[in-house]
Amino acid sequence: YLNSNIETSGIQNMNDQENQTLDPYYPPNLQGERSPEEPKLASSAGQDLAGKIDLKHRLLPLLGFGYVPLIIALALAAPKDNFAGYYVFVYSGLALFGLLPVYALAVLTSIIARSKHPTPSSGLTIVQIISLFPPALWLLFVVTFNGSPA
Repeated sequence: YLNSNIETSGIQNMNDQENQTLDPYYPPNLQGERSPEEPKLASSAGQDLAGKIDLKHRLLPLLGFGYVPLIIALALAAPKDNFAGYYVFVYSGLALFGLLPVYALAVLTSIIARSKHPTPSSGLTIVQIISLFPPALWLLFVVTFNGSPA
């Protein structure tokens, strides 16, 4: 029994020596531990799980971040003869009274749906919450007429 232990440990030491000659920073392979060549689990690799988050959850913040630039582009593209740009400005704020609660509800349901699955999506949750700010600030901007007392 003692000789078989010495033989197996000798073979293991030879394998460790071969690995050390190839890579000086290679850790020794201890009994009962995984070797570094074994594939990692899917949960430890963020890129594998990133593909599991549905595309609609990733595209949802684009609505919040894109609303204000869209309104500014529409106001600039409006005819210059009358108050068309002003009407776009006012009606965009009026539309936000209905759209902002619907968008906030969509963000909330998206966060709840993702919380039921074990995917690391805290960064996406933060981005979705931050995407509520531009429309909300635009609504404040429109309601106060850019701070004008008129």
